[in-house]
Amino acid sequence: VTQNAGYITVAQPGSVGSATRLYSGGSGSAQKLYDAITASGAMSVECWLRPLVTTGNGATGPARIATMSHPTQGPSGAEHATNRRNFLLGQGRFPSPGDHITCRFRSTETDGDGAPELYSPGSLVAGTLYHVVMTTQEAEESQEINLWVTPEGGSVGSPAIATSRDGTLSNWDATYVLNLLNEHDNDTTARYWVGDMHLFATYDRALSQAEV
Repeated sequence: VTQNAGYITVAQPGSVGSATRLYSGGSGSAQKLYDAITASGAMSVECWLRPLVTTGNGATGPARIATMSHPTQGPSGAEHATNRRNFLLGQGRFPSPGDHITCRFRSTETDGDGAPELYSPGSLVAGTLYHVVMTTQEAEESQEINLWVTPEGGSVGSPAIATSRDGTLSNWDATYVLNLLNEHDNDTTARYWVGDMHLFATYDRALSQAEV
């Protein structure tokens, strides 16, 4: 990871200590984030980012831009960082292609990984700066989910994803850890993200289209 004026660049795994991940509270949980979001039943994740690849490692898996995941590694079949999470903002689909933005929100009607996941149309261009916002809002026993992917200088139109599905956030896990740029298990093969991150923010409410 390289620190630039106003943003960071992720080029390859292993360049910050032993991994590319940046995360809240070391190995501790993101308790304040959990408390705020489960109390409101709503969340927004906002990023300004520039993907530098759209194929291969760093763009599939999906590549983790931000995730609130299980705090430990584990053997195949066990619950661990790569298969248990509360939410994910990522790039790409496994095993390909890598020109989608991927979002997962765990709910009472998804699996423990937040699947089935949702994808933007495949239109990301490597080297282009994007404003990405994904939101969820509980409405009775369902979630209203929106995703905007807007290139720099573009006008904010209708969301790339606008859907409603059954389930609430009541099964989120308070022990999960917030990670940026990689999975919590320091994946060096398929899940680290490659690009420039200019801004990352979370909110305990769903931003409106006018706010985006």
